Amino acid sequence: MIINTGLVGRGQWGIKVKKILEKISNLKFVKGRDFNPEFLLKNKNVNWVFVITSNKSHYTIVRKCLIYNKNVFCEKPLTSSFIESKKLIELAKDKNVKLFISDIYSFHPRKIKKLLKLNRFFRSKLTKKNDFEFVERFLYHDLSIIYEKVKKLKIKKINIYKNKIKKIIKLELIFTNFKTIQFVYNLKSKRKKHTINNINFITKKDILKKMIINVLFKKNNYKKIYQKTIFLNKILDKIKANLSRKKIF
Repeated sequence: MIINTGLVGRGQWGIKVKKILEKISNLKFVKGRDFNPEFLLKNKNVNWVFVITSNKSHYTIVRKCLIYNKNVFCEKPLTSSFIESKKLIELAKDKNVKLFISDIYSFHPRKIKKLLKLNRFFRSKLTKKNDFEFVERFLYHDLSIIYEKVKKLKIKKINIYKNKIKKIIKLELIFTNFKTIQFVYNLKSKRKKHTINNINFITKKDILKKMIINVLFKKNNYKKIYQKTIFLNKILDKIKANLSRKKIF
């Protein structure tokens, strides 16, 4: 079965996705900032549109693709807010189309199992511009990893600390059962960001290809995908509100 796809995004990650789509699907178009949703009217036979763009552009692009009745694969996070994500999910349901949110860590089951033995996440990255962008990205990924562990819990307290000189952000989520999960992000280190708690997530296996094949050719439980997305956005909104009040960034 040949599936027609389209790609919006010409960045580093977009290039990787493009190479995979060219091999396993009929890639009809590749667009960047010049993407015009009306272009989809001329490509009515496109089954899936892959949105691999900056986080802040996701809502607008995904919404327009859904309006034109296209299944959408969106790079994580779907949006940066609970309200926007909920609107897109409801739109996908109304249009009876699929909306898949990238979840590449779920394809590393052994490493995730090892990671979950600790209630602590440590990541590092050398940042030169927007520190908050990286913290938001790391948190979304790490919260998705612990989702099954905390999905039925509620946050009781959020503690946030920042060492401005060393550029280290430390965040603690204390849940109602007194379970505390700690996230520490060193934004001044040259260590590869794909390392979490010294576990290297870079592998010779093409995990990205495996995920895309899964999206295009296998059945997925979209109800669970939507529940997870909403849960993550709710927590992230609470954390960002705390970051804002304490003027961390």
